[in-house]
Amino acid sequence: MDTELLSEYGIDGKDFELKQSYFENVSFIHGIKHTERVMTHCLLIGKLIERRYEAFLAFCAAYVHDMGRSGDGYNTVHGRISAEKKLPFFTPLFRKYGVSDKELKYIESAVIQHCVKEWSENGDDDYHVMAILKDADALDRVRINDLNPDMLRYEESNTLIDKAWEMFRADNKDSCG
Repeated sequence: MDTELLSEYGIDGKDFELKQSYFENVSFIHGIKHTERVMTHCLLIGKLIERRYEAFLAFCAAYVHDMGRSGDGYNTVHGRISAEKKLPFFTPLFRKYGVSDKELKYIESAVIQHCVKEWSENGDDDYHVMAILKDADALDRVRINDLNPDMLRYEESNTLIDKAWEMFRADNKDSCG
């Protein structure tokens, strides 16, 4: 992950290193590299829309968002499973960064909503955490050639599409023939 970007947010990258053992399923599509890119996209979106703290909360949500997946296919329950099984394990880490009980609920809501039709609406306290995560996750759909820019919630997210491709290609330069 981009150490300079993490530093701008006051995040120690060592705290958020991902391990395969955190994931229910070994996956190229929804594994460590995908999660790291989504986390980075959260921070980049937050800078662009000037919602840095919501972006940090979305970054925390991105950290656990796919850990509960049992496979790579279409699945609308893995967000809830990730929130139920993984979020409690990482709560002490998030607390280390000052996340309150209320903000943990925002993270939980974002994790659950990332793979279903959202119920949070613009104006709700948790909306930006959820929307940042959903846009960040959507940006990494470049990895499966299925990004629909019309589905992005923030106009600024569209400016990151080339960056999403760049990050994906950099992560896969050795496996792309």
